[in-house]
Amino acid sequence: MVLRRIWLLMIIMSFGGFLSIQGCTQDGNGNDLDTDLNSDTDTDTDTDTDTDTDTDTDTDTNTDTDTDTDTDTDTDTDTDTDSDSDIHGDFVYAINAGDTAAATYDSIEYQPDRFSTGGSTQVITDDITGTTEDALFQSERYGTYRYEIPVTNATYSVKLLFAELYHSAAAERSFSVEVEGVTVFSNLDLFTEAGQFTPYEEDIFNISVSDKSLTITLTTETDNATICGFAIFSNDGGQFVEPPQPVSGDITVDTNTTYQEIDGFGAALPMWGSSTWSDSDTKKLVGMGDDAIGLSIVRTIISPNSADWGGYAGALQTALQNSGELKILASPWSPPAEWKDNSSLINGGKLLVEHYEDYANHLNNFVKFMGGKNVPIYVTSIQNEPNWHPAYESCDWSGDEFSTFLQGYGDIIKNTKLTIAETIGFQTDWTNPSLDNANAVNKIDIISGHLYGPWNTTTHAPNPALAPYTKAEEKGKHVWMTEWNLHEADNINGDDPPEGSSNRGIWADPTNILVWNETLDDIMAATHYSMEARWSAFIWWWARRYYSFIGENRTDGFATPAGEILKRGWAFSQFSKYVRPGYVRVKASQNSSVGSNVLITAYLGNDNKIVLVLINKDNSNKDNISIGLPVAPVSAKYTYTSQYSARADRTITTSGQKATISIPARSISTVVISY
Repeated sequence: MVLRRIWLLMIIMSFGGFLSIQGCTQDGNGNDLDTDLNSDTDTDTDTDTDTDTDTDTDTDTNTDTDTDTDTDTDTDTDTDTDSDSDIHGDFVYAINAGDTAAATYDSIEYQPDRFSTGGSTQVITDDITGTTEDALFQSERYGTYRYEIPVTNATYSVKLLFAELYHSAAAERSFSVEVEGVTVFSNLDLFTEAGQFTPYEEDIFNISVSDKSLTITLTTETDNATICGFAIFSNDGGQFVEPPQPVSGDITVDTNTTYQEIDGFGAALPMWGSSTWSDSDTKKLVGMGDDAIGLSIVRTIISPNSADWGGYAGALQTALQNSGELKILASPWSPPAEWKDNSSLINGGKLLVEHYEDYANHLNNFVKFMGGKNVPIYVTSIQNEPNWHPAYESCDWSGDEFSTFLQGYGDIIKNTKLTIAETIGFQTDWTNPSLDNANAVNKIDIISGHLYGPWNTTTHAPNPALAPYTKAEEKGKHVWMTEWNLHEADNINGDDPPEGSSNRGIWADPTNILVWNETLDDIMAATHYSMEARWSAFIWWWARRYYSFIGENRTDGFATPAGEILKRGWAFSQFSKYVRPGYVRVKASQNSSVGSNVLITAYLGNDNKIVLVLINKDNSNKDNISIGLPVAPVSAKYTYTSQYSARADRTITTSGQKATISIPARSISTVVISY
């Protein structure tokens, strides 16, 4: 028996309007299994056993010739055999979630999985109870993710199909589903509703689409949200719109193959009493003008001393005012010394268990304090670098201690997302215990780490830790790289050059070859590979530093033009200014004319833009490179940064669904296609 729950999304207008969602559970024959949700107080007093044509003022408008023997407690025993098209409208499209093959169920062909962002997939071979059409229910997409199905603007209904393919007990999985931004149900526990390996259906009606995309979002509450498939119908002419396929080029962009959603690119404020950004610094760092680099994330410190919290609020306020989509990450280096077993802010030391609750309140108070300054904290870290215990502010945590803290006290920290563990080397031993614990995993939103170690500065290539974090993805968590800095270009035998050395002055020279090689081959390449690893954010260390994005005011040999954007900042802006929060990375392929030394990632915006970021590591130009697109451009822009160029426009031509460019040697460049 297939269990079905029907939901009606009805917009009922009164003074302000409200949304009513109603439901009832039926078996596969359409029989009501719930107490009637319509609260019928029928005007008839029939005790009939005749073959009637129901004219009750019941909301059932059945005109079937059922032989109901109702004693009017409305336990309909109609032999109702309405087909899906009768109930839902005309068939539009269907997806077999988690599988690369099509599957047939109830006379509908469900197409191979597509149009999803996020989540993971699996296919099983176990028998499915209650149906002879097992295939659809033997695959799933799980995690936290969304589907965006291209359709015409119309009103739709959706049949959602589920089966519990993993858990064998109640309360081990729960999740919510939104359709077109409306939560249609939450806390769904498939085992409680249907048991294991048994189909379960949810029917959603009256879905209005006005943006040419029907969006279904599944969000994990406990363990992983899951779905086996869904079918879309329409009663008023709604149709599926097959997305245009890309034409082939030397570079081909396929927007039908999607990867991670981008949260942003950023850098950190100064800390520990260093002078904060000026208004001019801030506007150049987060602004979107010609003299700005467009950072969309700013990282700040949570001081152990609450008296220090206001010191950076002004710069953060200015940043928010100059960027409509800025996210703020707040990271603590140490709890207050009196709560630690070494009674010190430095040299590591453990947070005492009896002060876990105090520490949770400390973090929550910081979020509240900043909120009172009109500085919302998007995400709060529990601890910076818990696996490093230097002679400056630090604190030692293990992965199990993070899990224990989150289980007991994570709920205290409100109005912010939470992240762990910001380890040196992106060490998963510090995050896996929380991801594996059902009571801890739902307290965290983002998994974070630092790039010290995962990038090899000798080979200019990733080490194994710079890779997709499948476990985090399965749990619906975005992955952020939250700190890295590199400035070995001026080193002498691995050390900073002595005062007076000519190596000190290289940072003030915008054309210095050592600085540019490090910028392109290491920092820009590492950003590229972080995107290929499906990480959602890349956050540099201090934005204002002699080796960083804007110059700082110093008088020694490391002096750089104070407040001016440095070459490294211009290069980083090829990502940060053009790949905006909410964009989704899509597939980009290249042929031998481009070669393997050109690193390419592509992104699809929610603003009718396609963006490509290209890093040419070769010593020669790549001339007359064609870009095959899925759409014909309305306009196109091409900018580049190289050893001798800050951020300059470059020629791009378009014809049909193609654009043509020449990629400069030893450069990073960005193509922006508007359609």
